[in-house]
Amino acid sequence: MCFSAPASLAASGALAVSGVAVLRMPKKKNDIPLSLFPLIFAMHQLIEGILWLSYTGVISDTYRQGAIYAY
Repeated sequence: MCFSAPASLAASGALAVSGVAVLRMPKKKNDIPLSLFPLIFAMHQLIEGILWLSYTGVISDTYRQGAIYAY
């Protein structure tokens, strides 16, 4: 998203909730990989939010290195 840490973290939460809701729906086994996309994007937004917070000095720089590799 690249707006701010709160925007990235809010998007991560909304995507995680919708991702869990989609996974709980009954479906064929072939549909499960496609159903994981909201959770994958939620993780991406969470990592981006951690990067925002590390660059502004809110959290420790030790988290930055792991978040950079995960990004």
